[in-house]
Amino acid sequence: MESAAIDTLLKTKLAALKPGTYCLHRAWGVGLIKKFDETNGKLVIAFENEKADHLMDPAFCAAKLEILPETHIVSRHRKSPAEIQALIDTNPAELLSQILSAAPNNTMSVIEMETTLQYLMGPDFKRWLTNAKKRIAKDSRIILPEKKTDSYGFRSEPVAADDEVLVAFYKTKNVKKKIELAEALLEHTPLPSEVIAKLSSLVEEMATAINDSHVLTPGEKLQGVWVRDDLAKIAGMPTDKFTPAPAALLKEAFSLQELSEQLPSQYLRRLLDLTKETHADDWQKISFDLLRGSSGKFTQECISFLLDNGCDKKLAEILDRWLGEQSLKAPMIIWIIKNRTARRYSTMLAHLMTPKFFSAIFYAIDSEAIQNTNPKRIALVELLVEDKELIPELLATATPEVARDLAHTLLMNQGFETLTKRSLIARFIKQFPEIQSLISTEEQSSQSTALTVSWESLEKRKEEYQLLVTKKIPENKEAIAIAREHGDLKENSEYKMARQDNDTLMALKAQMETELRVARGTDFSDATVDQVSIGSIVELSGTDKSNPAATYTILGAWDGNPDKNILSYQTPLAQALIGRKVGDKVKVGEQEYSIKGIKRWVEGK
Repeated sequence: MESAAIDTLLKTKLAALKPGTYCLHRAWGVGLIKKFDETNGKLVIAFENEKADHLMDPAFCAAKLEILPETHIVSRHRKSPAEIQALIDTNPAELLSQILSAAPNNTMSVIEMETTLQYLMGPDFKRWLTNAKKRIAKDSRIILPEKKTDSYGFRSEPVAADDEVLVAFYKTKNVKKKIELAEALLEHTPLPSEVIAKLSSLVEEMATAINDSHVLTPGEKLQGVWVRDDLAKIAGMPTDKFTPAPAALLKEAFSLQELSEQLPSQYLRRLLDLTKETHADDWQKISFDLLRGSSGKFTQECISFLLDNGCDKKLAEILDRWLGEQSLKAPMIIWIIKNRTARRYSTMLAHLMTPKFFSAIFYAIDSEAIQNTNPKRIALVELLVEDKELIPELLATATPEVARDLAHTLLMNQGFETLTKRSLIARFIKQFPEIQSLISTEEQSSQSTALTVSWESLEKRKEEYQLLVTKKIPENKEAIAIAREHGDLKENSEYKMARQDNDTLMALKAQMETELRVARGTDFSDATVDQVSIGSIVELSGTDKSNPAATYTILGAWDGNPDKNILSYQTPLAQALIGRKVGDKVKVGEQEYSIKGIKRWVEGK
């Protein structure tokens, strides 16, 4: 740029540096020009991220700051926050339209757009943008970037969404993308006649792409076939001319459960209807098997499907049987809890709300905790915490003994954090005050005096703990999961043995955690020769031939080694010696000793 042009630009920017004008600095963010300090010949600018105002040379400001006109979205947001906030809350497409229409060439890079949005809504802009993208995409004036290197764009004249989809469909070679785009056409139904006239060739190309694909999962292929057939019907084409047919894909599926997990939620009911159509003789059994392994929306779809097909009585019997067998899984339990008061299901579910169901909840939580080698949110635990009425309802028919057993089960369960246990136990105590004694007993048993240990033994115990939690317990969880797949848990010896091993390992884990929590490492350098203490070498002389002279070293709780006459300070002999001086007599059982000398262990290492 020539010198004259640069001077003109600087003069223009200098003229814009008026009080009340907003500006941007790369490091300091949004600033407001407050006034011109004539004494110093500098502008006073208040930057939002800075505590103190900045005194800045106008020439520097003109060269380094971006001066925002009154029409800029950031300026408007600062001057009329309610107006822009309304767009943020209710009309994200219009917000982006206004931002882009004011940008050079109506385009912005991803970074420029994200920076602008951050100035408007702070760090929450990413979550907002993720949630708003579907609504923004419906405005055909806005061009959204497909990848980070693309740009946002704005068209002053909207393009028909279905035309845009058609262009993208023929442009892409990715069969998954073709299915996604073809599905988007269905969302715009009823389609205009000029688009319907183009559907035949689209359906033919889509059918070929699906048929030839080796990358689609069975679920993706079934979804694509359904989209293909739906568009074919709109185009007036016979669907039986295409292969594969939906029924053929269902029969070829290795696992219907796996197929259900690969399908978007809007196709789950369609899967169940197709199952009934293709498995006329055993569709009920298949549907109940699917329900048993279902989760999330599929659980609801399975139940609605069964009820719509007259399986009310059978469903109630199955739920009773699963509860009796303690085989209700967490997703099914969650559905029961959430729908127990719904008018459509209350008759079928009300009688399940018993202490036995409470046991099923604990069993499901414990099983999920065992199978998760990494810490993870357990939805059933959160539901138990959030539903304030559930525990009182489940305990309504419980005897004090049953309530106490359930409270003990809760305290022992691996799926709850300590604070969560206490919160839930409080609900037990409200109905059964005598359960308070359980808490008192637990607190007393968990209170331990500090353990004095050597640094070496402390590090060794930590290594043993890490081996336990990173190798032995995960291996046991895997063994339990494998054993569960072998069938009936009542007759499954492998499962029982794995569970017993789990009880042992978890008890050991709890013990080690308690010990490590109270362990205090030392090098025993504070031991003295004035009296016996932890870290002393004690010379004893016997009072008769039956207990001859001996020398013992008293060290930490985990340092005992009888072969080398090293005693843990917790042993009876060490306890009898600690605090005694040279010349004192000590009696342990029938043996009597005299302390002949005291040395410091650190000096003899």
